[in-house]
Amino acid sequence: MTFDKLHGASNDFICLIAPPGEGAAALARRLCARHTGVGADGLLLLDTSDTADFRMIIFNADGSRAAMCGNGIRCAVRCAVDRGLTPRLSRFSVETDAGLRSVLPRYEDGEIVSATVDMGAPEILWAEQPFEIGGEVHILTAVSMGNPHAVLFSDCDGLLRRLGPALQNHPRFPGGINLELVQVLRPDLLRVLVWERGTGETLACGTGACAALAAALILGRAAPQAEVRLPGGTLVLTYRSDSGHILLTGPVTRVFTGSC
Repeated sequence: MTFDKLHGASNDFICLIAPPGEGAAALARRLCARHTGVGADGLLLLDTSDTADFRMIIFNADGSRAAMCGNGIRCAVRCAVDRGLTPRLSRFSVETDAGLRSVLPRYEDGEIVSATVDMGAPEILWAEQPFEIGGEVHILTAVSMGNPHAVLFSDCDGLLRRLGPALQNHPRFPGGINLELVQVLRPDLLRVLVWERGTGETLACGTGACAALAAALILGRAAPQAEVRLPGGTLVLTYRSDSGHILLTGPVTRVFTGSC
C-alpha cells in the first residue's frame, strides 16, 4: 500500500487513494500513531465522485471520522493531482462529508504549493455564553464549519491542555467538539491555539481558524480579512459578505512517499 505524507501549516496527513472500507478507522489509528506508525494528525482517503472531481474522507488519529478539514483538503488536492486521480485543473470541486468545497490551487514548477479553499458559511451556534468546564466557568462562542468548534478568547495558553480534553468528553457534546484559544492581536491578526477532538493539540486547524475569525467578527473584534497565526504556520482568511462564506488560503507541502 503506497501513501503520501503531506502537511498544511504543519497540520500533517497520510493520504491514500482508496475508498473507505470497514477497516478504515483501525487503519487510521495504526498509521497515524506517532511512535509506532507513520505519524499524522489524520488519514485522508481519496476516491472518485459522481458530483465532484474527487471525494475526500477524513479520519482523525483516533479513528473517528471528521466531516471537513481546511488544511487536509489542500493536501488532498495535491495528492489527487500527484497520484493521477484527477488532471491538473485551475479549480477543483471536492466532495466532503460537509458538502462540496471549491479549491483554487497555486502551482509552482508544475506542483501545487498553496491553495485557496471556499470553506462555506460559518454557523454561529451561540455567542458568548458562560459554560462550566471542570468546575470553571468560561465564556464560549460555538461555531460550526461543518464540524463543531468552541472559541475562547484568552491569552492564557495553559487553558488549552486543561480545557481541551474536558470539552472533548463533555456530555453536552456527545460527538466531541474542537477548542480554539484566540488572541486578537489586531483586527487583522489573530493568534490561535487548537485542541482537536480525536487528535488533541495540533499545530494548525483550518476549520478552527475559520471558526475563530467568525466568532471574532460576530463580536466585533476582527476585520473581514485577517491573518491567523497558528503554531505551525499562518493562514489568510477572508469573509465574503456577498456570499457569507469564508475563503482560506494556506500552503501545502509534500513530505514523502512511503509504503506499508
